[in-house]
Amino acid sequence: MDALERRKRLKHYFYKLRLGKPLSWFAIFLFFNYISGKQLIGLNRLAFIGLIISLSIIVYRLIRHYTRPDDAAVDAWQKEDIDKLIQQSYHKLGITKEDEVSEPLLITSPVYWHVRGIDIKEVALRKGKDNFLRFSVYQITIFHLHENILGSYICHYNFLRGAFLNEITNEYHYKDIVSVSTQETSSNYHLPDGQKLIHAQEFRLSVSSGESIKVIINPYEIGKNENAELPPTGADRAVSVIRNMLRTKKV
Repeated sequence: MDALERRKRLKHYFYKLRLGKPLSWFAIFLFFNYISGKQLIGLNRLAFIGLIISLSIIVYRLIRHYTRPDDAAVDAWQKEDIDKLIQQSYHKLGITKEDEVSEPLLITSPVYWHVRGIDIKEVALRKGKDNFLRFSVYQITIFHLHENILGSYICHYNFLRGAFLNEITNEYHYKDIVSVSTQETSSNYHLPDGQKLIHAQEFRLSVSSGESIKVIINPYEIGKNENAELPPTGADRAVSVIRNMLRTKKV
């Protein structure tokens, strides 16, 4: 399957089945077709054309809905994209795999609000058959652990387009890292349905200069609203590994 076909099928996966408007138009045109009779030939013909168009839209949306990829395929495509991103992060930081003392640490954080460079229409989610939510946009954080330096690469990932944007890279000496943790936080993000995301869990890495990396990892209200589980993020493992490295370096 080529990239264009994959992106097309991803849109089918995330976009919800909406038949309200075409069904309404179909009913209206059916009514006009019935009452126009043979006396108003022009109106009858127009109503018939409207019936065909609205029925075509209904059939197209049903086909798109029932031929969408399954959860396993979507997960596999996401993994392929992120594996490519990890390789790209080496280039962005100017490092090689041989420089590392452990495997890269990956935090995959769901995004369901507006971010710069991504059309709000492409911000979507879907509950899988396993009751876990999949998102069309994520914030990706990758940590590379060197002997004396922690490198970080952060970006927003538009799954629908396979695009990575709003990239940020940083390097920190271990001795300058003050803390790394996950903690409860309040936020003020506006969700696509107009609600506000108030309660969430955040990953935070702070350094002595006052700089910090802050990433919303568990937007609780979204999971509650959708009656579904939020996907694993990898944040707990990142905290554990970085803390162990800090203990080693600060002895």
